[in-house]
Amino acid sequence: MDSIIRINSEAGNHDFSGNKNLVDFTLPANSGVYNLKESYVALTLLADPTNTGAVGTTGGTLGNEGVFSPFMNYAEPVDRINGSNLIVPPTSAVLVKNAQMVCAKGQVEAIRRVDCLRANEYLYVRDEQALQCNPTSLLTTHEASNLICEVPQPYVEMVSLTSKTNPVRSRHVSHEVRIPLNEIFNIGKEEQWDTAVYGATKIHLEMRLNNISPGVSNPQTNNTRFRGVAQEPFLGACETNTNASGGTVNAFSLMLKNKFTQISPAAAPFWTGKKVQISDGEGASVVAIIKSIYVYDGKTGIDGYTLGQGIAVEANAGKMVVELDGHYKAIAHGAASTDPLIGSYTTGDATGIATSTLQKLELVAKKSNEGGAPKMIQYGKFEMEEDSFPVVTNAVFNRYYMIPPMCDSVLVLLADNQTYCTTSYNGAVDSAIDRYRVTIDNKEICDRDIQMKSQIHYDNAIKVMNNLGHDLENLHETYLQWNFGDSTPVARHRADVILIPVPMSPNAQKLGLEITPEAGNALKGHVIIAKHHMAQI
Repeated sequence: MDSIIRINSEAGNHDFSGNKNLVDFTLPANSGVYNLKESYVALTLLADPTNTGAVGTTGGTLGNEGVFSPFMNYAEPVDRINGSNLIVPPTSAVLVKNAQMVCAKGQVEAIRRVDCLRANEYLYVRDEQALQCNPTSLLTTHEASNLICEVPQPYVEMVSLTSKTNPVRSRHVSHEVRIPLNEIFNIGKEEQWDTAVYGATKIHLEMRLNNISPGVSNPQTNNTRFRGVAQEPFLGACETNTNASGGTVNAFSLMLKNKFTQISPAAAPFWTGKKVQISDGEGASVVAIIKSIYVYDGKTGIDGYTLGQGIAVEANAGKMVVELDGHYKAIAHGAASTDPLIGSYTTGDATGIATSTLQKLELVAKKSNEGGAPKMIQYGKFEMEEDSFPVVTNAVFNRYYMIPPMCDSVLVLLADNQTYCTTSYNGAVDSAIDRYRVTIDNKEICDRDIQMKSQIHYDNAIKVMNNLGHDLENLHETYLQWNFGDSTPVARHRADVILIPVPMSPNAQKLGLEITPEAGNALKGHVIIAKHHMAQI
C-alpha cells in the first residue's frame, strides 16, 4: 500500500521577507521507492485580513471584525497592469526561481529560471478551464460578465445561506498551494525513484516567496451595476421598509428587491460575517456586519413586524433577507427606511488590511511499495542559457548559441531578469515580436521568415510540446487576468514564445536566431534559451 510522508524544509521557518527563500529537502538513502510524479512542494498559506473599524449598528454581539474576501497572488515586480498584479500564473512553479536535484550518483537536474520556463511552457498545456478550476493553485478565477463579481478564493469559507435562528459565520481559512515536482523538474515525471539505488536525494530550491502578495477583493460598485439584468446599484437595492405597526420597530433586516436565481458569492455578493455599508433615502449611513442570510417564506413576520407589516408581506416570498448584527435604524410609527442600499465597506485601500502568513513549507512525498524500480532512468532535461543585449527601437536581434547533443527542442524566452512574462502586461505594445528566422548548423529550418501566430509557428509549437511529453491544449498564447472575460480589453495579455523543434544529433549543434520586433518597438534586453535534451542516470 502506498503511503504519504511530509518532510519539513531543512531551513526551518520561512516568510515573505525575501531573506528566507532558500528551501532544502532530503529523501534519505534506503528510505524506499518514491513516486515523484505524485509528489509536490506544499505551501500552507493563511490570508487573514484585519480591520477593527467600528460598526454603527446597535445591539450587536459579533464585535467589529468582519469576514472579507482575501486572495493571494504572485506579484511580479515590473510590467503590471495599472498596478493590479492580477495575472493568473499558468503554473504554481512560478514560485520557484532556480532548482537543483542531486543524488549519490551526482547531479540529476539543475534548472535556472524555473519560473519563466514553466510559466511559458504551461501556457500551451493548460486550457482556460484548467486555469479556472485548479483547487490547489495560488489564485483561482472564473469567467465573469463584469469586473465586480466576487471570485471566491480558497482562503475563505463563505456561508451565503443560513438559518435565521442558528446562523453559521463565514471564516478565513488556511489553503495549501501545491507545486508538483513534475512541474519543477523533468525527472519529476518518474514514478519509481529508488533511494536504495540512487542514495540520499537532495532537492534545493531558490524560491520567490517575497513575490507572494496578499490582497482583499473590495469591488468598487458606486458607478457600476452588480447584476446587469436586475440593474442593481451597489451590492444590492432593498425594499422600502415602512412602519404602520403603532410603535417603533428596530430594523435589523434588509430585503433585496430582486429574486436571485442562485445564492452564492459569485451571483449574490453576500455572506455571513461580511462588513457592509448601509444607507437609505432618509440619510442613514451605517457600517454593519451580516449575521444571517435567508429566503423569506412569505408566512412569518420580520424583526418586530407581524405578517402584513413593513417588508413582511406575502408578495415578498422568495426574496433574500440579509439580517444584520444589531439594528441599523429605529423606525418610528408612520416613518420609513426608503430604498435602503447595501454597499461595499471600503477602507480607502483594500489591500491595507491584508495580512498573510506562511504557516508551513513541506515536501509531500508519495512512497510506492511496488518493486522492480529501474536501475537506470532515461529522461529529458533542460540546459539553460541567459544572455543580454541592448534595448534599441526596431533593432533586430541576431545571435548564435550552442545546443547540446541529443537536443530535440529549444524555447526562446524574451523575459526580464526578474519576471516570467515574455511581454509587457499592457498588451505588449513595447516588446512584441513580429517575426523570426532560425538556423541550425547554418541550415534554415524554414525558407522564409516565420511570422508570430502563423501556421508554421503553431506547427512548431505542436512539435515542441510533443517532444516535451505534453498534449497541446491551448494556442491562445496569452496570460489570463483574474476576473477575465472575452469582452474585457485587458482580459488577455500576449505572450511571445519562440518554440523550435531540433533534429536530434549525437553532436553539439549551432543555433542561429534572428528576431525582428514589431515596428516602433524594442525587444527586451534579456533572453533565456531553454535547450531540452535527453539524459540518463
